[in-house]
Amino acid sequence: TTVASPSSSSVTGTTVPCLSWYYSVYGDTCDRIAGNLGVSRDVIYNSNTFLNCDDIWVNTPICLPFLQPSRTLIAPPAATTVATTVPSSPSPTCRSIIISAPGQTCDSIARDTRLVGSDILDANPFLNCNNIWPGTQICAPPTSNVPGCKHWVVVNSSMAAPGHSVTCSDVARPWVLDPTDIYNSNTFVNCDDIWPGTQICIPWKTYY
Repeated sequence: TTVASPSSSSVTGTTVPCLSWYYSVYGDTCDRIAGNLGVSRDVIYNSNTFLNCDDIWVNTPICLPFLQPSRTLIAPPAATTVATTVPSSPSPTCRSIIISAPGQTCDSIARDTRLVGSDILDANPFLNCNNIWPGTQICAPPTSNVPGCKHWVVVNSSMAAPGHSVTCSDVARPWVLDPTDIYNSNTFVNCDDIWPGTQICIPWKTYY
């Protein structure tokens, strides 16, 4: 899918402005994307140097240094049987594009952008929030889809009964919240087994 950027922006580490964005589909490589868009492989790679050109994750946002009109793309192999038509309507826009650093998670990126982890995941569904490759381009959406965070807590095993996993209920209890409040602000978690070390958004509530 190719969408126009609301304004020209540059990806960190390059001097190339991003005038539109392409979201990768199954089977995409730099060569396939370049062929679909009528440019050279170098144009794609030089604007997205974080890419492994032969192993691009589905729905990765790819910077294009040109405006690209809607067009029919060549179908990728095996996974689909028909060509995909790029829609003319825009996808959710990005306030900024962040290049991930080693050790970053959806939550740590969200804190830096005054969002919550689920906002980052919603805008970048290709991510594994707890295992983000360094150098990944990440869309920071303009606004949050959930209440802002009053506090951030780091999960530790002492939050649960001995021998039990930490749950959303364990995290919610000290804040007089429902487990669903915790999940709705941290949709990447498994509420029955939250890993120690996970950073959790504690949302605002009207009765604070």
